[in-house]
Amino acid sequence: MDAECYLVIDVLRATTTIAVLLARGAAEVRVVGSLAEARQFGGDVLRAGEERGFRPEGFDLGNSPTEAATAAVEGRRIVMATTNGTNALLAAAGRGAVFAASLVNLSAAAAAAAQYRRAAILCAGTHRGTRFALEDFAVAGLLTATLARSAPNLELGDGARLALACGRTPEASGMVRAAAHARYLASVGFGADIEAALQLDSWPVVPHVAASGEGWAALRC
Repeated sequence: MDAECYLVIDVLRATTTIAVLLARGAAEVRVVGSLAEARQFGGDVLRAGEERGFRPEGFDLGNSPTEAATAAVEGRRIVMATTNGTNALLAAAGRGAVFAASLVNLSAAAAAAAQYRRAAILCAGTHRGTRFALEDFAVAGLLTATLARSAPNLELGDGARLALACGRTPEASGMVRAAAHARYLASVGFGADIEAALQLDSWPVVPHVAASGEGWAALRC
């Protein structure tokens, strides 16, 4: 990756959940690389995360935008570990400006990235980033289309051009719903999270990595 700015997408569900938590007043979401690291984190914090989609034992919150929308998080520090999204954020941290992007904050994230000359979109994928995730690619397409409208002279690589072609189709939300991970989440009772994640610009904040170190990154608005 060679860019000044990185937009990390895990629409189902980490970057969506992070946007909701910070929009609702959480002081910070600190992402770490594993559930064990989250459990070991000391201090007055809330622990959020997922294991196979479910809230891990002993954690205060799952990786759920609908849960985040009603939880008492104002002023709280949150430590978060998920299978894909938090590790993608850690991979980008320290390389440049890093923003957590999703559908719920799409326009705000695009506006933040438009201030930079070179931006890269990092899709979290599935299976710890080793497999393609249709839902993240669909959102990357919409994000690229939004960036292209605000910066018509933007230079696009081949991957961005392919994403842009998807982002211009009215079926982008259908692509998210049809994705394998969306179908899994729906099958285990998280259908409401999918619908919450599809609400375009419903939480117009820009979570950014404000500080980072070995194995952690702190996101704030």
